[in-house]
Amino acid sequence: KILNTHYFLGLSSLSNYDNPIVFRVTRRNKTEQFLSEYLVTLRNQQTTNVENQNDIEKLPTIDKSIVPLKLAKSFAARHKEYDNLWEQYSIHYRNEVVYYEDLLEKYQSTILPLGPWKMNNVETELGLTYKLPYDKQELILNYKDVKNVIETAFN
Repeated sequence: KILNTHYFLGLSSLSNYDNPIVFRVTRRNKTEQFLSEYLVTLRNQQTTNVENQNDIEKLPTIDKSIVPLKLAKSFAARHKEYDNLWEQYSIHYRNEVVYYEDLLEKYQSTILPLGPWKMNNVETELGLTYKLPYDKQELILNYKDVKNVIETAFN
């Protein structure tokens, strides 16, 4: 069985399975992760994934804006809690952290060596998602301040 969740408290239920293998997909660049989440919220859409070129063409133009730093602080606190939950539960199982940035190139799992995993230009492969095409450094007028808040929280 493969289970997928964004609900980190659910990691406590891994003990209900025999020898689970646990993967975490996350971003190294938390600033970009936060701003992607922020831009998706601006679009008022529940779906955060872009699955093909047609989806990219449907994305709206987004005006330049200033991000409230309290949202960056809230994001950092939430994701630090996710990190803590991951550390607390994953150590008991075979686990692997997969970084989104690695999937943009090619990633080879050490646990499931099924060939390289890749998400760039994968419309015909595996149904993985595309990277949002927005240049966040151009769109977010206080990008450096947001980056400082996020990096301070995670360093």
